[in-house]
Amino acid sequence: MDTISAIRAVRLSTPPDRFVPRSTGVVTGLAQEFSCELARRMTRTRAAAAPAHPTAPVASIPSTASTASTASTASTASTRTLGNARRIGKRSDDDAAQPFPWVNEVRLVGRLSALPDPRELPSGDVVVLLRLVITRAPTQRKQQVDTIDVACWTPMTRRATSRLDVDDVVEVDGALRRRFYKAGSVTQSRYEVEAVRVRRHRGAT
Repeated sequence: MDTISAIRAVRLSTPPDRFVPRSTGVVTGLAQEFSCELARRMTRTRAAAAPAHPTAPVASIPSTASTASTASTASTASTRTLGNARRIGKRSDDDAAQPFPWVNEVRLVGRLSALPDPRELPSGDVVVLLRLVITRAPTQRKQQVDTIDVACWTPMTRRATSRLDVDDVVEVDGALRRRFYKAGSVTQSRYEVEAVRVRRHRGAT
């Protein structure tokens, strides 16, 4: 509907007694009423021409800055996780490369019960055997002693035994060993202290 048709429709729908062309106030009021009526009709026309189906929702598209921030956060978390895994793996490798500090150390101070006994083995090796008698700490029971065998394999320890005599108080540093040997057709074993240093005890007279 064009403007002229709208004006005619308003004039036709308005009662004749409201037209007072000679009065300025009346004309102004009619103009305002005409404008309001024209606006209402144009609104109804546009509403009738609009589609009946509802408007489909528009999916929101994440902004470039938000996407970049999310990617950066994920990359940082992945880097930290990889770094932690590498540190854990490195620590495990270091533990495997450095064995636990096992300790096998023996220190004896006792009385030599017999002269040193040198022996030559079938393999050609020479070993000097010592036997120390060590008194245990006193208790309510009777006095007890331990008799411990000492094997001197190295040339230095064998030479040191040549200066010892029966009843000497001897100090021995070494480690506990279990040695296997053949007794006929049977394999037997015994524990002994393998000496790394042998000397007469300084407090002995």
